[in-house]
Amino acid sequence: MTYVIIISYKFNSLNTFAYLSEFILMRISFLLVFSINLIFLSTVIHADSIILVNGDNISGNVVSKTDDMLTLKTSYAGTLNIEWSKIKSISTDDAAQIILNDGTTVNEKIFANKTSSSSSIQQIAEINPPVKPDFINKGQINFGLDIERGNSDVDDYHLDSETEFRWRNDRLTFELNGDLQDSNGSSTEQNADFLTDYDHFLNEKLFASTSLLLEHDRFADLNLRTTLTAGMGYQIYEDRRMNLFIEGGPGYIWENFDEDNDDDFPIAFWALQFDRYLFKKWGLQAFHDHRYSQSFEGVSDFIFSSSTGLRIPLANNLQATIQFNYDWDNQPSENTDEDNHETLFTAGYTW
Repeated sequence: MTYVIIISYKFNSLNTFAYLSEFILMRISFLLVFSINLIFLSTVIHADSIILVNGDNISGNVVSKTDDMLTLKTSYAGTLNIEWSKIKSISTDDAAQIILNDGTTVNEKIFANKTSSSSSIQQIAEINPPVKPDFINKGQINFGLDIERGNSDVDDYHLDSETEFRWRNDRLTFELNGDLQDSNGSSTEQNADFLTDYDHFLNEKLFASTSLLLEHDRFADLNLRTTLTAGMGYQIYEDRRMNLFIEGGPGYIWENFDEDNDDDFPIAFWALQFDRYLFKKWGLQAFHDHRYSQSFEGVSDFIFSSSTGLRIPLANNLQATIQFNYDWDNQPSENTDEDNHETLFTAGYTW
């Protein structure tokens, strides 16, 4: 009897151990499944939502939007770049830094679509834009050359350059342009101008400006024209795709002629500078600059100069430029023309 009792006890102990082991494994499995589902559920709950114009719904975390591309980080497909024009609506669970087209910056959750007038996608210029560096230097230098031999021996040279130094609150710009032409051994064109402009930003858009412009044109009887200005400006756009600003204010001009009488007079001026990449894939850049100076001594006494063209990328920071320059001096020196214009084809380097 004692032997049977011992065997029965061992048998019951083994059953109890197996039951406890199975129970523990079931609890561990349940906790693992519950934890995985909880993590997945929290990921879904906190995911941002993008609905495309074709109806597809993409979830993930919005990283940024610059130019015409939205960057979205997903757990299933890595980082996606989505064209902004293909997005119908966007919503985020967390606040983001949003820059609107008018330059306003807000920090809030995003809920925007193409149909809403109050929260339209078209109003958003950037989302979480990259932090601007403390200093940027950019510029370009271009050369044009035309050599003709035969019935006419013509050597035509052109040079233009521009460099900009940009700090957070300051901008310093230098520009140089020059043309030289010899025809059959005689000089037929000789002109140059140099501009330096300093801008101090009072806030993100508004800046105070001062500039110095030196001009020489031998065949317009202009030995040297010096223009000194001071005024205010407004930066309408400034990003990687487009730059646009206007400025204006009072100034003063001193003119020194070879033949005509020298002159000096106060002016009011206004200037505009614009450039924009037309196609991101091709890198084509359109540009237009102009400057207008109106004398206080008479409405008919004014000077206008402009430059309009297209920059075409080649390779390794090399570019070609098609450019049209137009200048008008409404009261030029005696026996000289009021207008001067030229079409240029140049090649150069940009940085």
